[in-house]
Amino acid sequence: MSIKVNERNHTLEVSKKFQKQASIFGSVEFEELSRARAMFPNFKVVVPKRKSSENYKGLTIDFMIDYIKSTNDDDNLAELLSMAGKSANAEDKFKAEAYGKIRKWFLETYPQFKVGKNETIKDNIKEINAA
Repeated sequence: MSIKVNERNHTLEVSKKFQKQASIFGSVEFEELSRARAMFPNFKVVVPKRKSSENYKGLTIDFMIDYIKSTNDDDNLAELLSMAGKSANAEDKFKAEAYGKIRKWFLETYPQFKVGKNETIKDNIKEINAA
């Protein structure tokens, strides 16, 4: 990542890795950041915070399994169990996917669980159960 100029917030946004490299005098990143600071002297250099996964707290693998079981969708259940390394197939147990990839698949397959900016997964679960 290079530098993102955020004129609305008057910031120069960089990644943590870029910031670390920019702290080394004479590095390419140091030179690039020096040029940006000269062009935007009143802007602050910031490392943007990652989006919180707090919104999806409660969206566990077990919840996903239980939900798919309740929909009687055997194909998606088999897919999830395979991705999570919980299927009867011994090979799948050693090829379990990362939680982020499983969550992405689940949210693409069941978009009703996607949450907005100020919502949480618990809000969506309540709405779905009420329906």
